[in-house]
Amino acid sequence: MHESPSQLIVHAVFSMKDRRLFPYSEQIRIEISNQTEHHRRFSFQEELRELLKRRRVAFDERYLWE
Repeated sequence: MHESPSQLIVHAVFSMKDRRLFPYSEQIRIEISNQTEHHRRFSFQEELRELLKRRRVAFDERYLWE
Protein backbone atom coordinates (compact mmCIF):
# COMPACT_ATOMS: atom_id res chain seq x y z
CA MET A 1 0.00 0.00 0.00
CA HIS A 2 1.35 3.38 -0.99
CA GLU A 3 1.18 6.17 1.57
CA SER A 4 1.68 9.85 0.87
CA PRO A 5 2.67 12.50 3.41
CA SER A 6 -0.07 14.83 4.53
CA GLN A 7 -0.42 17.86 6.75
CA LEU A 8 -3.43 18.88 8.80
CA ILE A 9 -3.75 22.47 10.01
CA VAL A 10 -6.52 23.29 12.48
CA HIS A 11 -7.77 26.77 13.31
CA ALA A 12 -9.88 26.71 16.49
CA VAL A 13 -11.94 29.70 17.60
CA PHE A 14 -13.35 29.97 21.10
CA SER A 15 -15.82 32.48 22.52
CA MET A 16 -17.28 33.39 25.89
CA LYS A 17 -20.66 32.02 26.94
CA ASP A 18 -23.52 33.90 25.24
CA ARG A 19 -20.82 35.71 23.21
CA ARG A 20 -20.27 38.24 26.00
CA LEU A 21 -17.21 40.42 25.70
CA PHE A 22 -14.39 39.80 28.12
CA PRO A 23 -14.72 42.62 30.70
CA TYR A 24 -11.11 43.74 30.44
CA SER A 25 -10.51 42.99 26.76
CA GLU A 26 -9.81 46.61 25.77
CA GLN A 27 -7.37 47.11 28.62
CA ILE A 28 -5.59 43.83 27.90
CA ARG A 29 -5.43 44.55 24.18
CA ILE A 30 -3.74 47.89 24.83
CA GLU A 31 -1.33 46.73 27.65
CA ILE A 32 -0.32 42.95 26.75
CA SER A 33 -0.23 42.58 22.97
CA ASN A 34 -0.05 46.14 21.42
CA GLN A 35 -1.84 44.70 18.37
CA THR A 36 -3.09 48.05 17.11
CA GLU A 37 0.43 49.39 16.68
CA HIS A 38 1.62 46.07 15.27
CA HIS A 39 -1.04 46.06 12.56
CA ARG A 40 -0.18 49.59 11.53
CA ARG A 41 3.16 48.19 10.38
CA PHE A 42 2.03 44.78 9.05
CA SER A 43 -1.35 43.92 7.61
CA PHE A 44 -3.02 40.65 8.52
CA GLN A 45 -2.29 39.34 5.04
CA GLU A 46 1.41 40.21 5.27
CA GLU A 47 1.68 38.61 8.68
CA LEU A 48 -0.04 35.40 7.55
CA ARG A 49 2.18 35.14 4.47
CA GLU A 50 5.30 35.55 6.61
CA LEU A 51 4.09 32.98 9.15
CA LEU A 52 3.41 30.42 6.42
CA LYS A 53 6.80 31.05 4.80
CA ARG A 54 8.64 30.71 8.13
CA ARG A 55 6.89 27.37 8.77
CA ARG A 56 7.60 26.27 5.18
CA VAL A 57 3.93 25.75 4.41
CA ALA A 58 3.15 25.73 0.70
CA PHE A 59 0.23 28.00 -0.16
CA ASP A 60 -1.49 29.54 -3.13
CA GLU A 61 -2.49 33.21 -2.83
CA ARG A 62 -5.71 32.53 -4.74
CA TYR A 63 -7.04 30.35 -1.93
CA LEU A 64 -5.94 32.45 1.02
CA TRP A 65 -8.14 35.48 0.50
CA GLU A 66 -11.20 34.29 -1.37
